[in-house]
Amino acid sequence: MNFIFTLVLFGTFAQRFLRHSINADALIDGKDSDNLLSSDGTNVEQVDGYVKFTGYVEEIELELSQLKFEYCSKRIRQNEQRCMGQRVFACYDAVNPTDTSLQEFLQDGCGPNQCRFEAGISTLGGRNLLWFMKPEFSFDIPKEEDICESAKMKSPRAEASRPFASCKPSIINGKIKLYGIKATPECFLTVKNAKIWTPTTTPPPAIPSPATQASPADKCTKEETSDATILWAIVGVILFYLFIIIIAFA
Repeated sequence: MNFIFTLVLFGTFAQRFLRHSINADALIDGKDSDNLLSSDGTNVEQVDGYVKFTGYVEEIELELSQLKFEYCSKRIRQNEQRCMGQRVFACYDAVNPTDTSLQEFLQDGCGPNQCRFEAGISTLGGRNLLWFMKPEFSFDIPKEEDICESAKMKSPRAEASRPFASCKPSIINGKIKLYGIKATPECFLTVKNAKIWTPTTTPPPAIPSPATQASPADKCTKEETSDATILWAIVGVILFYLFIIIIAFA
């Protein structure tokens, strides 16, 4: 009876010893990681087949076949416009205008080899007007409804309900860059039939962080600990069988 009790006790000890050894190795090799999700606010968004600007954007590249801006009025109530006295603005890569007398007008506020587009809403003689480039190129806004007007950038004049002097956009391989876009969530600017272009790049191989990259000393420590664990497990098994033999022949 004592023999059976001793056998069970020693077996339990050996089992717990091995389990402890395995857990110790797991703690040595285990790693904790946190998945952090972050998102930044943006002043531009892709909406179906057009790009909508709702704030300042320093630079962006779009995919398109033609550069076509759109600006809309937004009525608060009868004959009162939310964007009264405000304007939207953008520069775009372009061929310098052939008419040098228009260079200052078309490139004002933009860099070299760029032209500007500007739109706004103002009032004149009790009428609300939506205009492109300057109030002289304007469209009446009805008192009971809102309007949207678009303009396709071309040289020497843009295609619009009221054409105006413009530049030829530099669209290369179906893409063009815009700069210094100014707009607001209420008074936004739209580029029709366009997509935000995102370059496709192959991500570089992941580099382990210092927290997860083991040093040579750490690797040696792990190997020594693992070897010691295996050695003690073997010793425990040998002692267990020796004890059984001693009990059997006693």
